Parts: sequence; structure tokens; C-alpha cells
Amino acid sequence: MLRTLCFLLVIGPASGQIVRPIITDMAHACSTTGKYLSRACSVFNIIGRRAGFTSTSVLNDVKEFANSTAAIPVITSNNLVESAAITLNGTAAVAAGFTANEILWMETTAVGSEAVAVGNIRLRVVTGSIEIEQISIGGNKSLSARFRVPTGYTGYLINWDGAAVNNDQDLRLRAEVASLNRALTAGIYHFQSGAYIPSNNAHFTILPYLKVPALCRIKVSTFSAGVAGTVRAETSFTIVIIADS
Repeated sequence: MLRTLCFLLVIGPASGQIVRPIITDMAHACSTTGKYLSRACSVFNIIGRRAGFTSTSVLNDVKEFANSTAAIPVITSNNLVESAAITLNGTAAVAAGFTANEILWMETTAVGSEAVAVGNIRLRVVTGSIEIEQISIGGNKSLSARFRVPTGYTGYLINWDGAAVNNDQDLRLRAEVASLNRALTAGIYHFQSGAYIPSNNAHFTILPYLKVPALCRIKVSTFSAGVAGTVRAETSFTIVIIADS
């Protein structure tokens, strides 16, 4: 039986534009289009970007929305990957119409008068207006470096990369997994790999198929050497998930 965790709204400036948040939810969420994963093995490349930082001493998640303290709704039970489409009207907030406990990403699946967003498209919780995800103006997909392994699957991290724009960045790949036995450590993000990147440089690291269990969340965070609006961190990681049976 589903329990309502939150109510979500999508705000968008372009009439006729459709966005598709990719969500994980309990076994059969309402208003979804069915199982998104239909094969025993899938590969995801997760891309993240963050521009502007509030402090040089805080480990900031690389995600594309302003509220750095916003929590992603999570229910640690029977999570499957599904998708839902939302048609925007260009003027007012639109109810998402689904129950979600993890947002993986959000992307456009159809366009109105423009091929890209002409303003920021925000996914948010009604209560408190907490922002969950965003497609920035000029883009067609959210850029938040995070992923969660769905139930019934085991993930393997195979590579990651990063770039520092206009300032040094100390990037860390993190996951809810113990380093010794690769067991789930819910709520505790352990460092999996790191790279100090000088300004206007980049790095790429091949990982030894680091195992991450079902329900494990992965993200990239950074210590930024500057806080100016022109400072930016770019990153991505690739994960293979394989069905347990």
C-alpha cells in the first residue's frame, strides 16, 4: 500500500513543454507509465554541474538548484525505477500527479515553441516550496550528480570525471557503502574516490567496478576554492546496474 510522502509541482515557462522526472518509488506508484527498467542490465551516465558556492569550507553537493539544504524524499523500501510525464502550461504550477521517494533526474521529452527551456523549470514540494530538481534556462535536462540503485539490482561504478571552471575544486565521489565489505550504510556517504583539480583543468578516473548495493545512493560533492558566480564544478560518473536474479 502506498503512503503519500509529498506533493510535487513542476513550474515551467514554455507552454506545451513536457518534462519527465525519472523517479524511484514503491512497487507500483500511482500515475506512472510502468517499469522503466526492462532489461537485466542497464548503464547510466550521471552528469552534474554547480555554479556559485556559499562557502569554501563546506562540502557542497554538485547539483543544479539553489537550495543546497533541500532534502530528496526517500522511502527505504522496495524501490523500482519508473517514469512519469508532466505537461506544462507555461503560466502556472502543474501538479505532478505521482508519489515519489527519490528523484533521479528530470528531462524534457517534448518541446513547445522553443527547443530548450526559456526559463528555469523547477520540481518542488508544495509545503515549504522546497526545490527538488531543476532544468536551467537553455537546457533540456537537470544536472545533479546523484543516483540511487533500485531494489533488486547491484550497481558497479566504472568511471568518473570532473572539471574546475575559474577556480580550484576538490571533488569527492561518495556513496552509502562500507569500504570493507561494500554493504549499505544508509545515510552515511563514504568517499569512494577524490581529485583535487586546479582551475580550468579536468580529470578522468577509471574505477575497478566498485560494487554498490541496492538502495545505495551515490553523489559527487566538492570543496570549492571560491564562491564567485563564475566559479563552477562539472562532473559525471558512470554506473552499471545488474539484476540480482
